Amino acid sequence: MTRLDKKPTLRVGSEKMFIHLLLDPTHEMITGLISNPNRFKSWTDYVEFIQSILPLTSIQTAKVTRLDLNIDFNTPFNQLIQQINIKQKSTGTRYEDKKGERTGIYIGKGSEILVIYDKSKKDKLSSSHSRIELRLARKKLPTQSLYDLPQYLKSKSFFSHLEGVYVAPTPTLISDSQKKKIQEFQSILQRDGFFAARKAMDQNRNFDRDFVQVLKISPWPTHPSEIFKRGIQAFLEGNSDTTSDLH
Repeated sequence: MTRLDKKPTLRVGSEKMFIHLLLDPTHEMITGLISNPNRFKSWTDYVEFIQSILPLTSIQTAKVTRLDLNIDFNTPFNQLIQQINIKQKSTGTRYEDKKGERTGIYIGKGSEILVIYDKSKKDKLSSSHSRIELRLARKKLPTQSLYDLPQYLKSKSFFSHLEGVYVAPTPTLISDSQKKKIQEFQSILQRDGFFAARKAMDQNRNFDRDFVQVLKISPWPTHPSEIFKRGIQAFLEGNSDTTSDLH
């Protein structure tokens, strides 16, 4: 017995592959479950595990209330955020720091939140590991059916509002004012990432005009949405590591 989000839960499974069953205040009835398919080798293994624990009718009538989709990178967090741009023009942003060091960025609110965080610090890993996570709920869910979820994950596009970029200075003679702008941009870039740096330097909508001659910004060869699509398809087909969290 344990508690998640201050709710009583029962952990069921092995050390690595398990789910949490939500319990009512009396601890006698199951009211839901919280699960992480990342802990299983494939979607088939995940569903079969749930079916071995819960009645089939309960699973068929259950509704997904939140879906977390993720892309993992063996890249330091600070390096990753310097290469991620979010194309949404207006959205709330908050930051998470630990011991004076940036470890997470939360973008959006309500039923759709994008989180970029240092997973190596969160899970105390020895190697560099960062994650981009898309948290969907309510009207943003592609479906509320567990069994229908695979087809929606294959057919719909996720992370399309992201783009991966490489930023490099161009070998150009620059003025003192341009040099000052670049220094300010680099300072924000290293601390808060590309999205925040571009937003801060685009208050007058002149970012492209001011930086086109002094910065070379080029896209990743593979778009983040395609990276996710390949990973989730491999997981659904049982050919790779997992890439989604849901409950």
